[in-house]
Amino acid sequence: MKRKLSSFKPEYYCFGYENEWDFNMWGCMRAMMPFTENSRWFTFGKFVNNDGDWQFDKERIKHELTKELYGFRYCPALDPTLIQEIVEALPNVVNPKKNKNWKFIESYTVENNALVIKINEYGFEQTRYITGVSPNGKAFLKDITDNIKRKLPDFIKSD
Repeated sequence: MKRKLSSFKPEYYCFGYENEWDFNMWGCMRAMMPFTENSRWFTFGKFVNNDGDWQFDKERIKHELTKELYGFRYCPALDPTLIQEIVEALPNVVNPKKNKNWKFIESYTVENNALVIKINEYGFEQTRYITGVSPNGKAFLKDITDNIKRKLPDFIKSD
């Protein structure tokens, strides 16, 4: 709370305003689940078909948030209702082939529930393992903010 109050824009601090790697919509950097493309939580889910439709595991996301934020549950800036609304506003199913606001997360190693694709790159056939989806920039934020019941800080909507 001290850091928040002494920051440049205290009302935005917990959303990761001052540090791009902490950017989040949860309203708490301590969630350790930033909205950046390399965030592990974007692999919480499964492919529901071979066409690339990804279904987020919202129960696991809620569990991870609860676990990470337990130690901060008495923070006056923490808003559990906002966190619940954001989880519910995540798309149930998203396919980066159909929605340019999302992209596939590629891996070079086999992982559980990975979608296996073969691509020709540099004249060689390569196998890639798709392990989830992540934001492709910040345009996806509009979809989420349109689906929640409150206004979030203006900087969240911008790209």
